[in-house]
Amino acid sequence: MPVFITPPGAKRSLACQVERGGPDTVKAICTNAGRAYAQLRTFELLNSGGEKIAVRESGGYILPTIRRTFEITRSAGPIAAGKVKLQVGLDDGTVQTFEGNLPE
Repeated sequence: MPVFITPPGAKRSLACQVERGGPDTVKAICTNAGRAYAQLRTFELLNSGGEKIAVRESGGYILPTIRRTFEITRSAGPIAAGKVKLQVGLDDGTVQTFEGNLPE
């Protein structure tokens, strides 16, 4: 079991963007620019209408100054091009939302 010692006052600073990985796959590229770890638990990709189109139920840790990529695959068909929102669920129960635009 990992144990992290976070300095007093240190916070994570998470930023994520999306890229197309394939017809049915999106890559969530996340960077932690903060001074505390970030533990990502879930990823939900929503289309411009707010409909959930792909989900990933597992994430991982991102230590300070580290960048990681997570693949999110849709189980039924391709992911359409256009505006999307990526909702990232964190270990403290909060959710951060990032907007993106997927090409064809």
